[in-house]
This record gives sequence, C-alpha cells and structure tokens, in this order.
Amino acid sequence: MIMKIKFLLFSFALLHTGLFAQNNNVVVSFDHRVGTQTLTPGETQFNIWNGKAVRIDRAQFYLSEIALKQMDGTWMPIPDFYILADASKPGELHEAGSFNIQEFQAFGFGVGVDQAHNHLDPTLYPAGHPLAIGDPSMHWGWAGGYRFLVVEGKIDNNNDGVLESTFEYHCLGNVLYETSRIEGFVQAQNGALQINVLLDYTLLFQNMSMSGNLIHHGSSAQNAAMLTNANTSGFLSLTQSSASPNVEANSLSLEAAPNPSTGETWITYDLPAGNDVQLRLINTSGQTVRSLNSLPTSGKTLLNTAGLPAGFYHYVFYQNGGLIARKALVVR
Repeated sequence: MIMKIKFLLFSFALLHTGLFAQNNNVVVSFDHRVGTQTLTPGETQFNIWNGKAVRIDRAQFYLSEIALKQMDGTWMPIPDFYILADASKPGELHEAGSFNIQEFQAFGFGVGVDQAHNHLDPTLYPAGHPLAIGDPSMHWGWAGGYRFLVVEGKIDNNNDGVLESTFEYHCLGNVLYETSRIEGFVQAQNGALQINVLLDYTLLFQNMSMSGNLIHHGSSAQNAAMLTNANTSGFLSLTQSSASPNVEANSLSLEAAPNPSTGETWITYDLPAGNDVQLRLINTSGQTVRSLNSLPTSGKTLLNTAGLPAGFYHYVFYQNGGLIARKALVVR
C-alpha cells in the first residue's frame, strides 16, 4: 500500500514537471504583406522608403536551420526542415512534424539554404520537397547552389506614374548565408504549435536606391544588401498565432464513419462561417498524408485512406491557415 502511494505521488510529480507533456504538431505559415496591405504578386503597388512606386511579380525565399528557443533559454533545432515561402501561395502551411514543445520565445532561422545542403543534387529529393526541382526553379546550378531569395517586379524610377523598369534580384552563394532570429512568444493549443510569420516586403528595399542596373543575379553588393534587409530590417516578424480557443467546441461537430477506416471514410462536419477551409489527414510524425482544399464550411466529404500504413491519425480542419478543429482516426 505504501509503495502504491509513493508511485502515485511520483506520477503526480512527473505530470506537473512536464515530463509527460504531450507532443504538438509544429506548423509554420506566412502572411505576405506590404505595410498593412496584403501582397498579391503582379497586382499590388506600393511605395518603398524613397517614395518610388514598386510592384512585385515574384517573391520566393528559403528558410533553413530552423530552431525554437524554449522558455528555459535552450534552443530546440527542427532537423531536416526546409521552407520555401512563396508570395503566390498565401495560407500555405509548412508542417515540421510532432515535437515535445509547448511554447517558445524566439524563432531561429537562416534565409537561404545552409552550406551543408546548398550544393547537393536537387534531383535526389522527392517531388514536392522544398529542395526538389520546381517551376519556376530555385536551383541555380551545381556550383551556385540554390537561389536563397528571389524578388522580381517593376519600379517607377522617373516618378511619372508608370512602372517602366524591370528589376530582378536572385540572391545566392554561401557568402550571403547567415542565421538570424526573431523574438515572440507562441504557445501551443489543442495539439498544435502554429507559428505565423508576418512579412513586410517594403523593408526588403530599405536604403536601396533601386536605380541604374536592376538585374542582379548572384552575390553582388546589391544582392547582399537585400539579403541583409531580409535578416535584419524587420522583414520577418512573429505574430501570436496558436490554435483557436474554440477548437474543442468546433471538434464536437466532427464525425468519421467508419472509424476505424479500411479504405475510405466519410467526414461529417459543421464549422463556423469563413473562407479557405482545408481538411488534412496527419500521421503521428506530423506529416500530411491526405489533403482536401476549398471545402464548404459544413457538409460531408469522402476521405480516402487506401494504401496508408495502419495506425493512429488526426483529421484536421484549417481555416485561413488557422487550426479550427481536429479529431482522431484509426486506419486499419
């Protein structure tokens, strides 16, 4: 009896010291803006620091060596996690996997691809991987490696109201790579640690005259200036972005039948009004194995589970990039 009481007390202590803390799915999303305005490539016109009017037609960049600074001051690296952020894909979710972390106070990263991976063969990565060959390509070549950051568009250099000059900044080369971090407190809720990174593209051009030759491919001083702005000017910042406090209430409307699933299952749901509803099936490693996009806010949809390894999954609903409901599904 005494041993049983001691065991119960020990278990209680472990629970309250966080040793039994649950894992959370780490998900990164981006809010592409120019100032307070949403950036739509090819459409949005804005003024940079010197008053010149600019339009961005293409904007992509890599983040690598991602790590989270925990509340005790230690850094938790997220291994083999690469992000290719693309302004033409608003609301895109980048899933890192499942980790035993509840909250953090800083987000560490490098803009670009770290030297250890910058010159590897991109054809060795599976389709859809950030470092695989894409269209348009972010890979410069065997010697140059990846384009760390690409920004293309038009600028009104003579202030006549017409965007007449084309600019292209393709920043690449190991010499330009550096690590940085941004401060901000984010806390997990309902099994998700959702990290929303706010981008302000006006700050990429800070203190750049944008005159003369505007085609810069490589590691020139102009490329270095833009990449320095990406790391230090406030181009990236963190917003508090964790799971909705209504996730548990929303999840009550979810039903999967049959559950366990042996090939397919019907998901019935009734969610709050909103846009861009996505359904994702996520395995225990935090990887999305099935995805359905542009769903209505309520209804019934068929989820195909054929060919998946037997085991435990979550079917998860997102709305405008934010987690709004989730429930467990067993696959046999």
